Amino acid sequence: MLLVISAIGCSTGGVVTPATSGSGFVTRQSEAALAAQARGDLALARSIWLTLQTYDPSYEPARGRLLELEQQIQESVADQLDEARRAYARGNRRSGDKALLTVLALQPGNEQAMASLRASVSKASHAKQAEKVREEQNMLALVDQQRRAEQRFVELNQAYRDGDFKQVVSLGQSDELSTSSTAQGIVVSALQQLARRAGSNGEHELELEYLEQAQAIDSNNSALSKQVVDLKQRISSEALKEGIALMKTDLNGAVEKLQLALDYDPDNLAIKRRLRQASTLQKNLEKIRAQ
Repeated sequence: MLLVISAIGCSTGGVVTPATSGSGFVTRQSEAALAAQARGDLALARSIWLTLQTYDPSYEPARGRLLELEQQIQESVADQLDEARRAYARGNRRSGDKALLTVLALQPGNEQAMASLRASVSKASHAKQAEKVREEQNMLALVDQQRRAEQRFVELNQAYRDGDFKQVVSLGQSDELSTSSTAQGIVVSALQQLARRAGSNGEHELELEYLEQAQAIDSNNSALSKQVVDLKQRISSEALKEGIALMKTDLNGAVEKLQLALDYDPDNLAIKRRLRQASTLQKNLEKIRAQ
């Protein structure tokens, strides 16, 4: 059965010329969409083009491809409905069900396909054993799951368009979208937007938290990995400066800042030396006060 929300990370051979957008994400997803369309996986191709339209509204090829795909999908739906009717007329229920499931993968809300599939399952329940009936019901459950996944994907796109990036992250954790590379690509972009917001507000530890979440999803992104490393160094350096400054007036605060610096740069010998020095002074001061 076709799955609308699926995962494709790279293109395959025999694809037309990919997008020329400056965004690596747009280029990779354009190639994936073209590859999916070339092999007849129209539902997946549509899903990816929708994602690109959300990610970069100025990317014109997505609009044209979506119009082309909608026409192809309509034609394919009509062909599969005809195939289902012919299969049922021949008494080949399995082929009829398969054709209807193909329709529902392309158009999850197609009432004609749903009604025919329910009728087929109802007939099967009187003709076959209970186990077989459960198998058919499982197929319907998968169709319902498919519908929920597509609805979640629509919600994800809308949240991104609205700039509600925290909602994007939340939706990306749902069962329907957590395994979709297309959806997770949008989540990574949302996390990067949240990181930028935090950084512009001077909340660098929160900025790092968002970037590390993005890195956990897109672990092969070298640019993102470098951004995480650089930000850790920046936080560590600032904490070190603050810790050194506090050593003259607030040893407790100095130890806290120097420990933070070491947390983000654990191999830094200079920080370790300063932290030992501050800790020793802190203990000596406590002894003096205890006398």
